[in-house]
Amino acid sequence: MGADIVADLLVCDIHKDPDRHGLLIDIGTNGEIVLGNSLQTVACSTAAGPAFEGANIQHGKAGLPGAIASFSLTDKSRSYDVIGAGPPNGICGSGLIDITAQLLKHGFITNTGAFAPQTKLKPWQRQMMTTFRNQPAFVVVPGRGEEQILLSQRDIREVQLAKAAIAAGIKTLMQYADITYAKIDRLFLAGGFGSFIDVENACRLGLLPAELKAKVVKIGNGAGLGAKQVLADGAELKRAQKLLKNISYLELSAHTAFQSLFVDEMFFFLNPGKTETIKILSRGGLYMAIIQEISAALKQGNVNGVQQAVKQALEQNKKPKEILDQACSPPWGGNWREVQEQ
Repeated sequence: MGADIVADLLVCDIHKDPDRHGLLIDIGTNGEIVLGNSLQTVACSTAAGPAFEGANIQHGKAGLPGAIASFSLTDKSRSYDVIGAGPPNGICGSGLIDITAQLLKHGFITNTGAFAPQTKLKPWQRQMMTTFRNQPAFVVVPGRGEEQILLSQRDIREVQLAKAAIAAGIKTLMQYADITYAKIDRLFLAGGFGSFIDVENACRLGLLPAELKAKVVKIGNGAGLGAKQVLADGAELKRAQKLLKNISYLELSAHTAFQSLFVDEMFFFLNPGKTETIKILSRGGLYMAIIQEISAALKQGNVNGVQQAVKQALEQNKKPKEILDQACSPPWGGNWREVQEQ
């Protein structure tokens, strides 16, 4: 945790009231999260990765001129806003959230993050799809050559990894502090990305808790505002130093709860904000061998084989990160509904 988060806290004042809890989130490559009140403040840092800053995304870029900053699908047509006056030439973090959320809303992708089969899409949806490196992709901006902007299957996996890290970090802090959503009075979003994010779409993906949607407060450049407070009033520096001493830091890598929650949050919930049954295989951990067994059983139509593999998965406790991507990728992702039914 750095001085920028301490400065954010000076602006938020989540530490002043013993009866009201505040949640502060600064989303970047390292998602920094603080939960607390005047009696208890706990913080963590989660490796969300650079996806929301435009890195590791096929047509991703920072929030610079030409970046698609917002996106919607209405009346079977695309609509987007671009930073600056020129044509679009990439997708920044806020646009990435919007596009993914709209694809989920309209059934282009399933709750596993996999693109739906062509047979499940309507004619107007199929016209917006293409293939990129032998995988399905959504055409964000039609065009030829470099004019065309896509969102690929790999891009969606990057979104899942990033949003899972943030969401799991939030829930781990809440479990550690024994705090429910009902006890959180405000959710503060700090930083440039947090200032421009569409809260509705962020909640749809599960990046932000839907239970706190009405409590979101965007503070913008909280680090800059907090620094100004310190420069304008010497007493604020002492307050910042006291704040820092009272913060407990939670190392997420040492908490098994985070690993379990991270796996669960890889999925997109179809009814955010409502209690849902966690996907059967995400609870107990996924091993490559189990995934292969399920895939083989599905191909053979072996219902008993699927059931035995699911039972075996539920008995496992470890969740190796190296299999997460394959667990959520075709053909596994495409067979998820069939696994649930069987």
